[in-house]
Amino acid sequence: MAVREESKAGGDGRQRRPIQWAAFRDLWERQRRDVMGPAVRTVTLYVAGGLWAVALLLVFLTWNGARERPLVAEQVPYLVSGGLSALLLTLMGSAVFLYGVLASPPGDDGPESTAAEDERER
Repeated sequence: MAVREESKAGGDGRQRRPIQWAAFRDLWERQRRDVMGPAVRTVTLYVAGGLWAVALLLVFLTWNGARERPLVAEQVPYLVSGGLSALLLTLMGSAVFLYGVLASPPGDDGPESTAAEDERER
């Protein structure tokens, strides 16, 4: 067990107390829950929706740009750059959306904390 040294009020000697790791872990989890609340889900939903909207706009602009070119060789750069960019934006939006969905809701400590609570009760 780790031990930390603290000086007394008089500064003469030192008192040794064990570090309370359970209290530190509880503080860490409380702060994490406060930071990752419903705001994270709302922001990720808006960011994902925005990325998907830009991807749809990019598909339309790509199609519109390629439609005006009579030669297929002139259409290919539009289709490749616009199509790959739209695909990349769609994947980024999906990753952001999944992060928001999988973020633990406030008050849900997950299976790790239930095991820790069972240990503390013993």
